[in-house]
Amino acid sequence: MGLTEKEPDPVEHMRDNFYEFGDIEVVVDDISMQSLKGSTIDYKEDINAAGFVIDNPNKPIFNDMERDVQELLNQQINPQIKSHGGQVDVVRYEEDDSVLYIEMSGGCQGCSSSSATLKNGVETMIYDEFPDIEDIRDVTDHDAGENPYYE
Repeated sequence: MGLTEKEPDPVEHMRDNFYEFGDIEVVVDDISMQSLKGSTIDYKEDINAAGFVIDNPNKPIFNDMERDVQELLNQQINPQIKSHGGQVDVVRYEEDDSVLYIEMSGGCQGCSSSSATLKNGVETMIYDEFPDIEDIRDVTDHDAGENPYYE
């Protein structure tokens, strides 16, 4: 039995926005739409995996430390590594343990120099600016990235 297309119920979906991209329909509610402004959705496929990749510049920040560290990254670190297509973002800060989790993306994700960038630049700047942070942990899946110097 195949699926049939039907018009969405106007009352049930009165706050939803419908977008069509070829054969794919995306539904986003009004509230979520605000936090998706400037986002891109791309379909990636390689020998290891296939799926949608969403790049959202409006990543939600959950506490003051995460917001402040992300602001430092956006103002002083990310502009420097943008030339290689890289970016560093806060994943979360655990106040109980004073541990900051960060993730590198773009050109930094598979770059052989990412550990040097992390240790000699990113961590140093964060520790200097935020003495309450006792440990910084990189949660990047570096094996999934591609080295920007060998493309």
